[in-house]
Amino acid sequence: MAHWPFLPAPLRVARRFGGPVDPFEVADHRWRIAPAEVVTTPPALFLPEDLDQVTRVASDSTSETEASRVRGGPVEHAATTAVALRDAVIHGGHLYSGLRLHQRLSARPEAWSAPPWVPRRDGDHLLACSETGNRSFGSYLADDLILALLGPTLGRPVRTDDPLTQQQDEYARRARIRYVEAGADRFERLVVVDDSSLNAQRRERHLQLRERLRHSFASASHPGVYLRQRSKAGGLLVNEAELESALTRRGFDCFDPSGLPLTTLLPRLVGARMAVGLDGGQMAHAVHTLEPGGALVCLIPSDRFQNRFKGYADLVDLRYGFSLCTRVAGGYQVHVGRLLHLLDLIDLRNRQGR
Repeated sequence: MAHWPFLPAPLRVARRFGGPVDPFEVADHRWRIAPAEVVTTPPALFLPEDLDQVTRVASDSTSETEASRVRGGPVEHAATTAVALRDAVIHGGHLYSGLRLHQRLSARPEAWSAPPWVPRRDGDHLLACSETGNRSFGSYLADDLILALLGPTLGRPVRTDDPLTQQQDEYARRARIRYVEAGADRFERLVVVDDSSLNAQRRERHLQLRERLRHSFASASHPGVYLRQRSKAGGLLVNEAELESALTRRGFDCFDPSGLPLTTLLPRLVGARMAVGLDGGQMAHAVHTLEPGGALVCLIPSDRFQNRFKGYADLVDLRYGFSLCTRVAGGYQVHVGRLLHLLDLIDLRNRQGR
């Protein structure tokens, strides 16, 4: 590892040039990791009357996107592409090359100055983190960690020095990923990947993670889990006690997975035939642990309708269903009777092999 000078001026100039510049627009070398493809996806499982109660789509989605997810059918997945940046710098949670700011990788504000010397890391490295993954557990597990599995072919995975939680660190170790943590580092060659497409190459990596996690612990098949979500402003499920009581009678294990060590968490997840929970990052646990062919059932607010986990479920051959929560005083309320009816229909399909 060599030490190269890195002066404050490039940071200030990059800042003055405005917002981030897409590295795919300026890199000299761009290549395709996996081709584009068209796949046929199954429809979501839901009760038709639920759609009548949707009042608004989430702000980062569209009615057309959600309609496509719900009805299934042909879906076009773009190619996975990559670029290589020479002498790229990660400093203070931001990615630079030359005088350009390329990506904000952290919620931290951009630095006005830099240390006079930064280490240069020789060889190939892979950028394996994002701003979203650094602030959201679900994005870390479902996206950033999956990207890092490209490390053996593209270079040692790199992330910012934003601290991982104990649970995130345990997931990385079980995925056999060893990160380079960059606080102020220059890279001889840093590969940046557009890994947003849920294509066959990405499917292989999700299945690879499922294999490593599911075979860490042997658990007998059981009805399912209800994954409690940490309370958020305006997002409390006001009749959660009623819901958990009904699910417990069906043999479900109801708990909050946040903060649990994986030695405790994985045995409770592996073997579950179904996972139910408010739409949120905690559902990413289930994507990678449910029994093959199991069902992921998200409780979705009627005024923030978005089936973000539908694509992930399709990718690893899980069934995907949803039930709506309606806005009431103090948060949201799920119609327990309708949800249980949906779970009965999913069980029936499983028994019939459909």
